[in-house]
Amino acid sequence: MPWLEELELSRVEEITRIIQVDLDLKYKTNIRDLFDEFDNFPEGAVIGIAREMQPVYRYSPLPDFGAQNGKSSPI
Repeated sequence: MPWLEELELSRVEEITRIIQVDLDLKYKTNIRDLFDEFDNFPEGAVIGIAREMQPVYRYSPLPDFGAQNGKSSPI
């Protein structure tokens, strides 16, 4: 029901913080602890990204990524 989604979003006046996670995660603590991490962000920060912890994603198909992009890393 797309109209219902639009109705619900129209009630939100301002969204200042969003946490996006996979739905298949199992939490061993209160998700509020993660939300509280926003208080540790420096002024002006717009995004926080965590490292992927699944072993299947640890091997990059771009072995020379760092050489091409300075000190950055694809993971």
